[in-house]
Amino acid sequence: MANEFSFQCPNCQKELVAPIELVGVAAECPGCKQQVRVPAPATLAVPVAAAASATATGESVTATSSALCAICQSPMGEADAKAACPDCAAVYHADCWQENRGCAVYGCPQVPPTEKHDALEIPTAYWGQEHKNCPVCGTQMLAAATRCRSCGMTFQTAAPTDRDQFAQQLWQQSRSPALRKQVVWVFVSSVLPCTAPIGLIVSILFYSSKREDIRSLPAIYDALSKIGIAVGIVETLLIVGGLLLGALK
Repeated sequence: MANEFSFQCPNCQKELVAPIELVGVAAECPGCKQQVRVPAPATLAVPVAAAASATATGESVTATSSALCAICQSPMGEADAKAACPDCAAVYHADCWQENRGCAVYGCPQVPPTEKHDALEIPTAYWGQEHKNCPVCGTQMLAAATRCRSCGMTFQTAAPTDRDQFAQQLWQQSRSPALRKQVVWVFVSSVLPCTAPIGLIVSILFYSSKREDIRSLPAIYDALSKIGIAVGIVETLLIVGGLLLGALK
């Protein structure tokens, strides 16, 4: 085919054939089973001597034929500034060469050294996916994003949520201030000795009916609800015990 070219595997020297679209892509050699990066075809590269001279002087190289940049996989137009590898003469966009800090052809001495990614440099992923859909407008966004660039909606966490889950979160957020005040008032009524029996009943009923909503608040409010119930039980037992002792006397 016209858009295919042949090259040799740098490991086992087996003759391989690849389409032009795969230039710069790593693939397994059927002969030695090693990963081989498809080099740029010689017909699309400028002469080695000219490329080396241009690179040494810092000048950009202009190719006479249209080709794909093996780094960004985009076509190189005649007006684009280009740079060539001084060893293998592979042609790239000048800014791609600078950003990559070297050649993209497998086995070329100008290939930049592999750098180990730190934990913070590894893209955040959820369930193996590095992208998610905005629950409001459906636009695809990075998994680590907490704001949609399309609709402008912001999110409390980067965890993916669907439309129904996000609507539930918004509903809970709208009720959050009032619910926090209710938790505090119920707690106070449970720990005061004069209102402990009634406060205990109210606390149990209130926590049972709004447990999920309370758990969506900061952890301190769930703890206050449980502490209020526990203190209310103790206060009520003390009051009942005092009344019984008084009756026996």
